[in-house]
Amino acid sequence: MNRHLPAVECWDEVDSTNRIVAEWLRSDCMHGRALRARRQTAGRGRLGRSWLAVPDAGITMSVALAGPAWLALAPRIPLAAG
Repeated sequence: MNRHLPAVECWDEVDSTNRIVAEWLRSDCMHGRALRARRQTAGRGRLGRSWLAVPDAGITMSVALAGPAWLALAPRIPLAAG
């Protein structure tokens, strides 16, 4: 069993890392596949709030976490990542 996560894909600009990773999950992508963007133009935060990411001023990233075990942990992941 491979215990290593896939490499993080780095894109220059996206509308929303979350939207793209959600598409990946619908197409049965590999668990742990991640997307980082230098700039995000239509991001969504907690409670559906929109926000923009200034290029290179922070980490704009989404990770595909698949399976029921991750669902229970979902609310804690952003805090742990911070």
